Amino acid sequence: RSADIDIVMAIPAPTLTFSANMIAHDAGYYKKEGLNVTDRALSGVASTNAVIAGSADFTMGTGATFLRAIANGQKLLAIGTLVNKPLVELVMRKDVAAAAGITHDSPLDQRLKALKGKTVAIQGVGSIIHAMQRLAARRVGLDPDKDMLVAPMNPPEMLPAIKSKRIDAYATSLPFTTQSVVEGDTIMLVSGPGGDLPEFIPFDYVVLYTRPEVCEKQ
Repeated sequence: RSADIDIVMAIPAPTLTFSANMIAHDAGYYKKEGLNVTDRALSGVASTNAVIAGSADFTMGTGATFLRAIANGQKLLAIGTLVNKPLVELVMRKDVAAAAGITHDSPLDQRLKALKGKTVAIQGVGSIIHAMQRLAARRVGLDPDKDMLVAPMNPPEMLPAIKSKRIDAYATSLPFTTQSVVEGDTIMLVSGPGGDLPEFIPFDYVVLYTRPEVCEKQ
């Protein structure tokens, strides 16, 4: 076999959404195919921007991010869909939820109305996580830009920010959302994997893509 091919993979977040990459590393799939893959953690759409700029070879991003880049004239090639449903969840600090008179069992729209006036952490501006915050707000007649404060934040920082009461709620993917619910710090406001958004299934949530010339070289 010829020498291994060096690949830089840009990963938007260390969440279960992008677990296919972790599995490929740990199970030896990359090595079996002669790939020497180096990961780069670049939050949100920064991963796609890195592929476009040439500082990364591949990324796993949402279908929405991929299509937005194509619509803006960028040349990208989709290899395949890895996840076909939204894995985003939105949680709220338990004391904030209690003050608003809601629980996990309250009707969805009632839970979402409690976002008004709150500080909501998201994974990255323009990301699918940001889209969840905006969708949740608009669903109940809130302005996602004016009726709440958005705070971009990396997922590992979100739960500590909840515990220190620097934020009221946050949106990201598992396990950071479920962890905070299990530990009793938050309640679930809306869950893609939990079936709260059936209108978005199926959905090209995670797509593996690259620049066409990366494949042409091989």
